[in-house]
Amino acid sequence: MKTAINAASVAHNMVFTLGPSAHLGSLATSLGIGTIFGSSGIARFVQGGVVKTFRCTALAFHNSSMKQPWNPSTAELREWALDADSEIPHTDFDLALTWLGDERLYFSLAADDSCPKRRFFLSLLYFMVGHSVRTGFRDRPRPIIDGMIANGDNYSHADIRTWQQRSRELLANPDAFDYDGWCSGRLANA
Repeated sequence: MKTAINAASVAHNMVFTLGPSAHLGSLATSLGIGTIFGSSGIARFVQGGVVKTFRCTALAFHNSSMKQPWNPSTAELREWALDADSEIPHTDFDLALTWLGDERLYFSLAADDSCPKRRFFLSLLYFMVGHSVRTGFRDRPRPIIDGMIANGDNYSHADIRTWQQRSRELLANPDAFDYDGWCSGRLANA
């Protein structure tokens, strides 16, 4: 049973810029992972007693074969990743992907040297860990991040091993967090 809570009762609202409100429903409600309340260009996503606030701005969408660029299927995401000529579907595509919970696909694409967007997916793994540390694990609990890092053991690619090592070092010393490295792709492209 889903229970809506009053946003004012939650001490830590996080603000992200996501796309048009028409796509927010596909992020949560249709997946059954949360509830979305919206009005006046603001939407609140409620999941497990945590409220996240989104500003719904109009973003330019590139031509994309994805039916729902804010919630692509695994097949659509893989097709996009393997097409060297395809553009990023929208400005905050990486942010949208962090909500999909398709880390196995992200790992496999980040470890695939033939994938034209391999660095994008490696950067996404860095972002997911870095953002969690930066926010004090409000978006993903520490055990989830620990498990994600451990899942990297299933991939022998040197870049995944480096990501694991750096992630463990960051967890041991969160003060070493560097936004450009973890959230803007510098470490993935080093």
